[in-house]
Amino acid sequence: MSNKGDIFNLQQLLYQYIDSFEYRSLQSIADACNNLLPCQDKVNRSVWRTLFYPLFYSGVVDFIGKNKYAITEPLILFNKKNYYYINCKPTFDYQITPFVGIVCSYKCDDTLGVEPKEINTYQILKSIPSIKAIVESYPSVSVNDEKFDLYEPSWTGGLAIIKDGSARYFISENNGFHRVPARESNPEASFRIPYCYSQAMNNMTNGCYYSSTQELKMRAFAMPILIYRILLIKSMNNDIFPSNNGEHIIFQNVTLKEFSELNRIFNNSIRYE
Repeated sequence: MSNKGDIFNLQQLLYQYIDSFEYRSLQSIADACNNLLPCQDKVNRSVWRTLFYPLFYSGVVDFIGKNKYAITEPLILFNKKNYYYINCKPTFDYQITPFVGIVCSYKCDDTLGVEPKEINTYQILKSIPSIKAIVESYPSVSVNDEKFDLYEPSWTGGLAIIKDGSARYFISENNGFHRVPARESNPEASFRIPYCYSQAMNNMTNGCYYSSTQELKMRAFAMPILIYRILLIKSMNNDIFPSNNGEHIIFQNVTLKEFSELNRIFNNSIRYE
């Protein structure tokens, strides 16, 4: 795989490709990724995960329904010191960030017609239900359904999949079955949230919080997109971007009360040290 600079440039090309259309299907995005990195095995999903997922996670690209994705509306975030321009650029000098589609300046460009916003991420975290509540809100399915004769456990438990590949279900703590939404209709709910709940159900961690340094390490695999975006905004509020070592995404300056809300959301599966 290319170095970080090359990956950033390829992500920029993919961003420009998506931006040249009203929307793109996930398949067309995957094809574009394979064209940008033709040396990769076409079956290997790491190509489009490497190029597309950072755009999706940061929020410069978002899901708009029916397996389609599009560039999001321009947004300017203000943290009393700097302005972060998302999907727009000021007409004067600015600094690039580690994220394609996001640039920074100490000045606000009023000519863009985009009103700067200050976002209180703690208040947003307080409004989010737990992953258990979300999963158990999925439609219940009778265990007498004949299809369940064909189910087999998948991943760490909790999740189950019909052997013919027709559907995915979640077995809750009371052995109730819930139909998991398809990725084509809800990419967040289709895997990331039920996977994290499976981790919590099986007494496995979804991350770790270090109180002495206020550092939060979240598992990079299957981290819910909404939580990532909230913590990314929190990071921009502090002018410190998260880092990713492949296994974990690392956020700085996370307060104890923010950790408490995150741990509530993840059903107490974030270890405290």
